[in-house]
Amino acid sequence: MLMMRTQDITDATASLLGAIERGNDGLKELHEALHASNTIAEIDPLIALPVLLPYPGDAAESLLDDIAENCSAKELVIAIQEAAERLKGSIVNMSQEEDAYEDDNDNGDELTPSQRTARILRSYAKTIPRLKKGKRSTKDVLSSLVTEVESLIPFLGQNADADDGRELVLAVSLLVCAVEPWIRADSNEKDAANVLYNLTKSTLESCISSINSDVVQKAFQKQFPRFVRPVLDEPASSQIPNDPAADTYASLSQLGFSACDFENDPSMGSLILLAHAPSYTPSLSTLRSFMPVIIASIQTYTALEETLVILLNALGPLRSLSPRLDLSEALVTPLIHVLPPLAGVHPDPSIRHIIFRLLSLILSYTPSPLRFQLLQDLITDPDVTPQMRVAAIGLVKEAVLENLSASKSSLGGEQLETAFTSPNFMQMFSPIIFKLDLPQADGQEDLDLQEFLESPEPLRLVEGLGLYYVVLQRDVDNRTGIRDPDSMRVIDKELLTVLRQQLTKWNEDLNETPDTAELLANHNALQLGILEMWLDRIQSATAAL
Repeated sequence: MLMMRTQDITDATASLLGAIERGNDGLKELHEALHASNTIAEIDPLIALPVLLPYPGDAAESLLDDIAENCSAKELVIAIQEAAERLKGSIVNMSQEEDAYEDDNDNGDELTPSQRTARILRSYAKTIPRLKKGKRSTKDVLSSLVTEVESLIPFLGQNADADDGRELVLAVSLLVCAVEPWIRADSNEKDAANVLYNLTKSTLESCISSINSDVVQKAFQKQFPRFVRPVLDEPASSQIPNDPAADTYASLSQLGFSACDFENDPSMGSLILLAHAPSYTPSLSTLRSFMPVIIASIQTYTALEETLVILLNALGPLRSLSPRLDLSEALVTPLIHVLPPLAGVHPDPSIRHIIFRLLSLILSYTPSPLRFQLLQDLITDPDVTPQMRVAAIGLVKEAVLENLSASKSSLGGEQLETAFTSPNFMQMFSPIIFKLDLPQADGQEDLDLQEFLESPEPLRLVEGLGLYYVVLQRDVDNRTGIRDPDSMRVIDKELLTVLRQQLTKWNEDLNETPDTAELLANHNALQLGILEMWLDRIQSATAAL
């Protein structure tokens, strides 16, 4: 009987090797024949896995699945472990050769290392639930099996393309779901579950750039619905695919993990899981414990969208609280130092907008004295990008209008005074906002219009003039001192008059522009017209006082 089985194994394995020579068609025919004869279990995994693992195509994938489901589980885990060891050795060798890894990825005759690792994980998902544990604990068995694979993940995640990275995350999720009943049969199931939790975290941290979900857009839409533009008839090709990180959260939930477990383990992986958890709202306590992870994420651009989700979902709901909550300086200051640079340079306009709204939200919860100082720093700090310094003027406008609109104190109907509703406002911000900062070149008598329009100054002036006009209109009690004759005289002399004179000269020059440059002249005149509009509004507002 033993001799017959040995012959069957030899025949089946020989047939596999012969089928490989004939490509996918040969593998497909062999697969069908093995099914018909019910002899898939007779294939030797120690020979089959090294051959099939790198082989591309659905035929090899299907055959591997059936081998993992039907062959000896004990032989399979040995074969899978050996395959993982060989793969690790080849990756180490490739990493020592310049560009070798990329060249290997371009080889269409074999799967990439990431794709092979995903196959290994899927093979484990079918094999482990059939494995007898013997006298060893479930934790020890799992650890011995996944340790080699887990050591591959960080390197693979750095080099995998988006599809390969997503495939790895989904393969881990599948493994967790597949072995859940096998783990629950152990009295110490939590220890075994932690082995898979660590594998999941490592995979998410390494492959986060491949997730490509719309989780941050959904969080922003939930917290700021009025800032979201509806998208009609979005092409199918532009739609975001399913979220593998959300699938991973679901698989760990099935294994017994909850958001509370992830909150108690502040790490990049647990932050990613919480960001993709359905209907999850972090507490301020969770935000504090994750602050080092959040700051590291922003500084390194790692899991950035997930970090923005956590901040949006933690801070957004606080707007409904009454009275308004003041955040601690320990929360506010680190965020205000790392978010503005990101808001100024991130390549995605939608992410820049989300970060700006987050900045506004954080500042709205900041005690007035600290908010006052932070805004001054944003406008004057030379290390802050010009775009962010311009945007900071809008944040100043939000702050002063919010404070001017604050309700009266219950004590004697007296208005609450803050740094933004006192003469301190004009003393601090007038010299740094209500001024002209033209990019005058050395030795140049007249400023070049094109040079001016290409500088950040036009946008800064629009924001500054808008701030001046709005506060003039709203501060009817002159709490900020903006209507003081001396303040208005200084602003008129140092900003309004000089700017109007310069605009008049530029418009005269534009009128003399040759016809060949008429299009550019019209464009420039339109941009100057915006500044003139604000000057006219301010003139009308001051005349009405």
